[in-house]
Amino acid sequence: MRLTCSLGPEIINLLGAIAEKKGEVKAYFLNQLEPRSIEENRIDSVHATIYLQDRGMDRDTCADIIQNLSVRAPREKIREVKNTMRIYKRLSTFDPFSQDSFKLAYTDLVQEPHIKPAYRKENIPLYSWNGFFSMSPSVHEMRLGMKDLFHYLRHGKDPLLIKSCVCHYAIQFYQPFQTENEIMSRLWQTRLLMEEHPFFEFLPWEKEIRNDKKKYYSRLPGRELNTDTSDFVKHMLELINNSLNSLLLSCRKSVRPMDRIRYFYTLGRSNFSRKDYMLVHKNISLATAYRDLDLGVGTGFFNKHGEKNQTTYSCSPLFE
Repeated sequence: MRLTCSLGPEIINLLGAIAEKKGEVKAYFLNQLEPRSIEENRIDSVHATIYLQDRGMDRDTCADIIQNLSVRAPREKIREVKNTMRIYKRLSTFDPFSQDSFKLAYTDLVQEPHIKPAYRKENIPLYSWNGFFSMSPSVHEMRLGMKDLFHYLRHGKDPLLIKSCVCHYAIQFYQPFQTENEIMSRLWQTRLLMEEHPFFEFLPWEKEIRNDKKKYYSRLPGRELNTDTSDFVKHMLELINNSLNSLLLSCRKSVRPMDRIRYFYTLGRSNFSRKDYMLVHKNISLATAYRDLDLGVGTGFFNKHGEKNQTTYSCSPLFE
């Protein structure tokens, strides 16, 4: 059973929207988040992915466990939160295109010394979101499917964003491990997204799933084991796009003029206008652009040439 994905116009439009927001992330230095923001976003990711497992834990309790505070919770749940947070912090050490690395990540997640980094050796029962019961694909089908998946991840021609979504679906389709396939599917999508851009390590897109889990589960493989991933891919891209929107809205307010000036300076424009500056910083007003440019000139980052509507600027070599 080989999985397929058709890149229709809606998916292509979503790829374009996400690409535009990636550029804005760079402009706002969101790839250099403060340590506190990074920790909070990771807590959001861990809580959301555990919440989706129906573990019944609120975010505050999850945060207290991660921060090693005293909580009233079963020991098993405390261990699961700590294991999940640890694996999120270690994500960059795993090779996203390697089956062996994928298996090692699973072993590290479950933290069972008797479990070897290997796929399941028997069929397992599956319970879908709407209460239906089915069996997983056979061990033979699963092994062939996972081999095809990792070949596709390494050599396929689709954009990495698409590959990450297909991988998420495939892991839940083939159920390669005895347990924790849901967490591994979201974890490995994040690891692949980090290859697209490092800031994805700290983007808690799992929160968007938590906010409408029924819609998410209705697009996962059900008892029919649908091999067409297109609907799921489209849904996941919408969630990533929404998560980027939320991140940008929360951070735009805290961006300072010198942040914008320094970022624009790194672009190394030899000659530019106020309009060029606003094309990079799309969410500022005309008056803000003029103030930024005057400040850039005053602090020595920019040189000013001409007057009034003939004014142009250049980046000063003094800071190179």
